[in-house]
Amino acid sequence: MMETMESVLADTYVLYLKTQNYHWNIISPNFRDYHLLLQDMYEALAVAADDLAEQIRIIGRNVPATFDFFRTKTCLKDGDCTLPAKQMLMDLLGDHQKILETITKAIAETRDAQDVGTEDLLIERVRYHSKMVWFLKSITA
Repeated sequence: MMETMESVLADTYVLYLKTQNYHWNIISPNFRDYHLLLQDMYEALAVAADDLAEQIRIIGRNVPATFDFFRTKTCLKDGDCTLPAKQMLMDLLGDHQKILETITKAIAETRDAQDVGTEDLLIERVRYHSKMVWFLKSITA
């Protein structure tokens, strides 16, 4: 269970950084709307990373929060700040979908371990990432 929780945290932190990167660098006629949406997203991801790290501590593990550690645990790739705006949003869409897969695996593991506190947090994350998938699909359609 801990391996997957560490992956969820790493994915969340990497997506936070990528979203902030795109927030700073997006160019579009819809700049203001995209800029504000991306800010809302990276701020929510920062809170989520903190919540996930605290839950890992509650379970009794340390949180080795380094870029090297996150790099070994994430399935996400760095963002390319030179992409056109629609490609940036499509990239984030794909990442939210990948995180949902990792979270789904983590939920199954928490159920097996009968850890309802962690399961509840992960279900909350599913709701958030599902909503972001909907938003980003709507924008990029």
